[in-house]
Amino acid sequence: MQLLSLVLVFLFVKKVLLLKIHPDVGLSFAEQVKRHGYPIDIHEVITEDGYILSLFRIPYGIRGNNYQNRTENRSAVLFLHGMGGFPANWISLGPKDSLTYYLADRGYDAWIMSTRGVDSPLQRKHLLYDWNDDMEYWDFSLHDIGVYDLPANIDYIRKYTKQERIFFVGHSAACPEFFIMMSEKPEYNNKIKIGTIYGASPILKKLDYPMVILGSQLVDVVREMYSLLTSASFSRLSSRQILQYLDNLKTGEFRQYNYGSKINKKLYGTKVPPKYNLTRCETAVAFFSSTSDSFCILEDLYESMNEIPNVILHYQIPFKRFTHIDFVFGRNSTYLVYEPTYRLFKDFDEGKVPSKRGKKYIFSN
Repeated sequence: MQLLSLVLVFLFVKKVLLLKIHPDVGLSFAEQVKRHGYPIDIHEVITEDGYILSLFRIPYGIRGNNYQNRTENRSAVLFLHGMGGFPANWISLGPKDSLTYYLADRGYDAWIMSTRGVDSPLQRKHLLYDWNDDMEYWDFSLHDIGVYDLPANIDYIRKYTKQERIFFVGHSAACPEFFIMMSEKPEYNNKIKIGTIYGASPILKKLDYPMVILGSQLVDVVREMYSLLTSASFSRLSSRQILQYLDNLKTGEFRQYNYGSKINKKLYGTKVPPKYNLTRCETAVAFFSSTSDSFCILEDLYESMNEIPNVILHYQIPFKRFTHIDFVFGRNSTYLVYEPTYRLFKDFDEGKVPSKRGKKYIFSN
């Protein structure tokens, strides 16, 4: 068994060593977008609790008729990365295979947000605290991203574009953050067209074997983008983000941060944290899942969907080896994920998606 493990490690390392230096190595997010030939704007968003976040905008595409028609009002789409991720996740595969470019080329106004804890071109990251020197900066959990970061970005985009509602796309931990917002600030139901969730469930009770999370295409991804990923400035994590995620996994409940019985009693009025109320999410929700995604077990997703009142679509990826990272880094995501997403958004804007609760969406021909 040891010999087999050593052989597998050797083969993996050998493949990694054959890689080429990625041309985006050393470039900032904005520089990568410019190198790919797309326009990019950088915006500053300040949250209610003083965090200063970068919000990137790709206002139009460069393919087809979209460049000539770039001044028209385009439906805005907000993208949110998962825990430990960063905005570049959405463009790492370049112009041909990245969702943000795909939608921009088809007439959408792409906005990519970064949460607290993510490095950015902004000199200041908080009105009061320095993220390198002050522990107070890191006093946040998934709850704070859902209650402060996400709403602040949505409001900024709505004001800037003068659109009442926008589309949302989130991968992995962006899912609990989205439903935290909807539970604690249900007024945001009126600000979202469709909440589109990739590879995640708010209720999480188990994970499959950890290495399976990385997927069948791990070697291909590493060979192609190892130099880029290892040179990137990864987002830092607050321990409370991880602890809230693990507490939810351990208890099988989608609930607020667990401070311990004494502090819980003081803050919440009960010894255990209160559950988030999924029934408050009345906006349309679309889940994209895969049977090989170790971070999103279908049993957990079905339980979540039973509580969420307006799930209009559950789209299962028609490829058995499609895994958690493939939603963002899979070369085959263009036709497996992005095309169905585009059709969903297009049909919504054309009035073909049911507006009544309980009605399911079926792709138009």
